[in-house]
Amino acid sequence: MDYDGDKYIDPNLKKDMELKQRLENKNYSSPSLEKMLVCISISSPYTMEELKEKITLRKLSLMLKTIDAKNYYYA
Repeated sequence: MDYDGDKYIDPNLKKDMELKQRLENKNYSSPSLEKMLVCISISSPYTMEELKEKITLRKLSLMLKTIDAKNYYYA
């Protein structure tokens, strides 16, 4: 069964959504690895040295996303 409900978007709504996205991304820069490590180390039992030596970048990214989601969910 096909769903066709998302094919039409009101032009005014689309324009507003694009403006919102531009404003949210204005002056955005990806955090450095150092900033990610600091965030994870203050939010978890790991030290900076443990994170650097034992945790892969993929796991660091997942940890950071989970910490962010947890903070957003409980805020």
